[in-house]
Amino acid sequence: MKQLTRLETREDNLLDLVTDEDIASKAAQGRLRDIAVERRTLTEKLTRTDVEVRERAEHVLTTFSYFATRMTSACPQTQA
Repeated sequence: MKQLTRLETREDNLLDLVTDEDIASKAAQGRLRDIAVERRTLTEKLTRTDVEVRERAEHVLTTFSYFATRMTSACPQTQA
């Protein structure tokens, strides 16, 4: 997330320069494209990480549920 914020700041600064100076230089356009590519790469990486975390969390919850069920059936509580 910090990297995405940094990219947004760089992009905003470039856009301000282009707008303020009314310059649409090839260098600025190239830098804006580079920022867009980096943003897309970071977003894709973040999405993959999110999916991995969700899958692992589901596995942990399933495993926990399995062992909780086994513990409950192995150690029945006595009724008073």
